[in-house]
Amino acid sequence: MLRVRDATSPYISQIGSFGEPSVQVLNGNVDTINVQNDIKGQILVPNGLIRNMQAGGQIQIYDNDPAIGVFRGTGIQTRSGIDRLTANSIANTNIIANLNGTGNIGLLQTTQGFTNGSLVANNLLGAGGGTFGLRTGNVATNSAVNFRGDATEPIILNGGLASGTTINISGSLAGSNAFVQLPNQSRLGGQIIINSKDGLPANTPNGTWTAPVYVGNGSVQNPAYIELSPLPHYEQKSADLGGGAVGLVPFGLYRADSTNAMLDENIPLTRGVYLDSGFRTTNVADRPSIAFYGPVKVVNSPDPQKKQPFTVVISNETNTINMNVSHLFRVITDPTNNRMLRLEYLNAQTAYLLSGRYTITNNATGEQVVCDINEPNIPVNMLGGLQLDIGRDCNGNGELDSLEIANDVTLDIDPADGVLDSCPLNGMICVADLNQDMYVDDADFVIFAAAYNEVTSPFGDFTGDFATNDEDFVIFAAFYNKVDCLAPWPN
Repeated sequence: MLRVRDATSPYISQIGSFGEPSVQVLNGNVDTINVQNDIKGQILVPNGLIRNMQAGGQIQIYDNDPAIGVFRGTGIQTRSGIDRLTANSIANTNIIANLNGTGNIGLLQTTQGFTNGSLVANNLLGAGGGTFGLRTGNVATNSAVNFRGDATEPIILNGGLASGTTINISGSLAGSNAFVQLPNQSRLGGQIIINSKDGLPANTPNGTWTAPVYVGNGSVQNPAYIELSPLPHYEQKSADLGGGAVGLVPFGLYRADSTNAMLDENIPLTRGVYLDSGFRTTNVADRPSIAFYGPVKVVNSPDPQKKQPFTVVISNETNTINMNVSHLFRVITDPTNNRMLRLEYLNAQTAYLLSGRYTITNNATGEQVVCDINEPNIPVNMLGGLQLDIGRDCNGNGELDSLEIANDVTLDIDPADGVLDSCPLNGMICVADLNQDMYVDDADFVIFAAAYNEVTSPFGDFTGDFATNDEDFVIFAAFYNKVDCLAPWPN
């Protein structure tokens, strides 16, 4: 170990090569560390900065313990930052540039990549002239990059951002020099989080995301970049980018990744049987998805097996009738994607779901969906909510009307409005048709009576008060008197 208690800058002008021993400067700065081959020793500058550190080979700092046969990264630590750090590659190394201080990193550059380690600094911010930024081959799985402030310099990952890897920016991704570029085909596989406020005081102003992000859709030699837009709620699907996402806290609803069940959205809705198979399938991945730009979780659930953080309202085409049906659904997490939640219909095995337009929003209080970051319980931004149209089958033959018309256009001629000519256009929801056979009759009364006798059963609840009671019976009776669901809506 090379250890010095007091030093003035420059302290170390150059080191030709070294292996296992550490370098420790208790007070002062390090001007230059220049190693021809690998750096494998711990570098500690607890009260100063490193101006220039260069390795001709790999930086791989670990405890050499043949008995356990694994690397245990012990790292590079400074209080006041690292101006420039370059190497062929960095592995099994934890870099802390702001040890109990305010250190930034100006440039971290490798030709190959950054694997099985971490980088923590206040800001990605250059000082003086030259090239700055995070410029590396890739940030691989089991690696993490954390900026406790802003990223105002380029982030260029020629090998992409691997799945399961996060770049966390507590403040802003902004500035005239800032951009993110991922040119490789593996592209955006991990997560970039902006404005997490991780490690910042509670009263810190919100960070912003104004710098462009370019994701490659070709080779490094011939990149065809996709620029994420509009910011921060861009419209490109994650599958087209590499499977990951860039999210500004609070994470917004990622509409492009959410279930698109807007069936026949340009024409009025009519009543019909439930046909959106996503609500009934036993395959979790097929249930309607509600996606966000960053990791999320459900909090304040009184029943972990019945998470209900969303308000679900069904309405007719003119929004003159709205019914809260939140109690008919629960949310299940997606074990393969922490940005995704799935919506499940609780009564899928015994009753059809009403056709109509469903608007899904986050609960205002109590049980909610929040951003899964260190800053506790920041609700997600639903951006007005996710709308799902449950399609119709007005003739009750088990096939979606729009598919029937697509296969035989003569079924929709007079008028050509997207509705089978054999079915009158009626935009109301026949809520009392509990078995969805297009009639309100004795069969529906049997279902209603069972729910009524249970009192707290939601399956005869037309008023949205989480109970089947006399108020619901009044509504049921009005429909029962009409009998035919294709008749005009009861007054």
